[in-house]
Amino acid sequence: MLIIKKDMDFLDNLENSLKNLESREERDSGAIQRQQDERNRAAQAAPWAEKLRNSDYTRKLFDEASITGHRLRAKVYMAWLGDVLRLEAKGRWCELRPTPSGIEAEFILPDGRSQKESLDLTGAPGELLQHWLA
Repeated sequence: MLIIKKDMDFLDNLENSLKNLESREERDSGAIQRQQDERNRAAQAAPWAEKLRNSDYTRKLFDEASITGHRLRAKVYMAWLGDVLRLEAKGRWCELRPTPSGIEAEFILPDGRSQKESLDLTGAPGELLQHWLA
């Protein structure tokens, strides 16, 4: 009987916590606006995300990143994080992000500094790798 009582208390506390969170979100109109803004931004960036995912540039980038990593004796890790393509090697990251105005490359250096620039999918992937790993 004691176990059932504790389980019921736990469930009641959980239900009250969820209700409090829901009411707090309903009162925060800024959260709703931020969600709408994020959805709009994602919808505007969707065509660029599709281009990034399916372009010849990306396929060539994968091939050249493997070759460059082998030449540098370093593994180049490549991963899709949602619509973002992340490359990582030797403590350096390069993230390619679709935005409403195109593709943005962000280079994150081992010391934590970052640098952003726009990316042209008609260019050569080797230039991106050279800039990132130089």
